[in-house]
Amino acid sequence: EKSEFFNIIDDAEALDLVKITEGNIELSEFGKKFVNSGIQERKRLLSEKIKDVDPFKTAIEILEETPNKKMNREKFLEIMKKYFYTINEEKLFKIIVNWGRYTKLIGYSIDSDEIYIYK
Repeated sequence: EKSEFFNIIDDAEALDLVKITEGNIELSEFGKKFVNSGIQERKRLLSEKIKDVDPFKTAIEILEETPNKKMNREKFLEIMKKYFYTINEEKLFKIIVNWGRYTKLIGYSIDSDEIYIYK
């Protein structure tokens, strides 16, 4: 879908992976460094970027405010809906958990049904 393609480009630009100039898309300096890095370095680099980009920034802020840096999934989604009411909450949760796990920023325990900040 065209709209998904443009969303991907917008996300890549928000993460400073690409730059768009006069309708042309090219890798940014960060994008080049990312592409030429090993998997562990990519995770570290991406971790530094996504923690400042929503919805990750908001999710981290919410979890940081809890005493033990974790929260029940249902309560977390209830709070996140206030900030991202136009996004399907299940899709939002999967994005946060999948990318959060990949970058070692945010985790999720199926057993306790809790989302948490990696320590």
